[in-house]
Amino acid sequence: MVEEAERAGKLFGVAYYRRGYPKLQRAKELIASGVIGKPLFVEGMYHGWLESEERGWLQDPKFAGGGPLYDVGSHRIDACNYLFGKPERAVGLRSNALHELKVEDSATVLIGYAGGVHAVVDARWNSHVVRDEFRVVGTDGEMVLTPLNGASIRWPGGEDELPTETLRHLPIIRNFVAGVLDGGSLICAGDEAVWTDWVTEQVMQGL
Repeated sequence: MVEEAERAGKLFGVAYYRRGYPKLQRAKELIASGVIGKPLFVEGMYHGWLESEERGWLQDPKFAGGGPLYDVGSHRIDACNYLFGKPERAVGLRSNALHELKVEDSATVLIGYAGGVHAVVDARWNSHVVRDEFRVVGTDGEMVLTPLNGASIRWPGGEDELPTETLRHLPIIRNFVAGVLDGGSLICAGDEAVWTDWVTEQVMQGL
């Protein structure tokens, strides 16, 4: 799709809409400014139960590719890529710890970035306890964005409340419209989003 968009001269964006969260953008700025020292480790976790019947297509690999790895996991992988750039290595495990599905109900991914930064993303559909955790650890402290879909962000010596729009997709929609009308840069262009697919492919090929 990236190649076809380039060939056709069309704008191609991907709806990894958490890049439009004010607090994730703030986190990127703060990390670059050194508030946690040299970044070393990032962790993104989403645990929940099976999706509703209305989203039953997510359990069919012909439509969804995989289970929580492709669904909620991909958004956390992209958030890590947004903060630390192009991934250099990726491995992972998938399993059906509880549900007998055609896709996994558990996925754990390990990603390596330039500078020795490691990331772990864990996504699952087998927990009655919902978790939406995200943190970045550095040599001089950690930055906590838990819950990722919430407004709070804390770092050594500071904290803030940066809520996103009620419709969480709205910032990235506005950004894409502006890209079409005014030629502005995209929050998540196809040639960046493709690296999330690269990570998931490494996990799928490794099993």
